[in-house]
Amino acid sequence: MKMYAIYDHDGVLNLYSKREVWQWLKAEKRWHVLDKRRKRQEGVPHAVLVMRRMGKPETPVRYNRAYRRSLRRKFA
Repeated sequence: MKMYAIYDHDGVLNLYSKREVWQWLKAEKRWHVLDKRRKRQEGVPHAVLVMRRMGKPETPVRYNRAYRRSLRRKFA
């Protein structure tokens, strides 16, 4: 049986069979799909998820046209 050598997070080299590697990959995929679904149900827009993936937890404030018009009325 073919074994695959994979380093874990502690830097220890472990041997895994093809089946174990495949099971781990499927579980990882399942977790990512469920995580995406949970975030979508939470109401987080896709653009925000992309920003979080890039390492920016908070998105920049966007001022839309209605907000700019209300500011103009407020200060005019």
